[in-house]
Amino acid sequence: MKKYTLFAAILIFISCCGNDVKTVIKAFSGSIQINGSTIPGVGLIKLKKGDIIETSENSFCDIMIDDKKIIRIRENSRIVFNLTSGVSSLQIDKGLITVVTKEKFASEGRYRITTPEFTAAIKGKSFCVKIENDKSTYLCLCNGKISLSGEDFATENHKSWRLIRADDGSIITEPDPGMLYHNDFGMEQLARIIK
Repeated sequence: MKKYTLFAAILIFISCCGNDVKTVIKAFSGSIQINGSTIPGVGLIKLKKGDIIETSENSFCDIMIDDKKIIRIRENSRIVFNLTSGVSSLQIDKGLITVVTKEKFASEGRYRITTPEFTAAIKGKSFCVKIENDKSTYLCLCNGKISLSGEDFATENHKSWRLIRADDGSIITEPDPGMLYHNDFGMEQLARIIK
């Protein structure tokens, strides 16, 4: 049985055009890579806009931003991390992320989420995105507002969609597939990290 050691408090600073966002890897388990290099157990790491974070099998990474926001990147995930004090953008290429915030990510007041199936603008406290396969993505807005496919939605208690790429390239939206890949207990655990 493989043992994974949990490391805490690895400091990362994201630098982009003078807009630094203080970011701490609060905890991780397994193998985490930044731009193809495995992160060490301790030390200071500087990230630039466009850096890629990847997790392997049986791995996860909790990233705290300005002590007020947390992103959990689950196993077998790949994201492009584009967060600054002015603009917030996460490109999710594969895997599963959950996000909980106490306040807006950036001065623009929203997060731009890009996946193979959609781009959405989210204004909210918490959400979950799972790339299910090369044609299907699951999205749950746990609390907040979202602009998706030209429509605005708001919820205080989980509204979800599955977006499926059809053979002709169009996107089919399946509304309310249910609460998948996450639960209230897990979201509350993340919220407790940022108090």
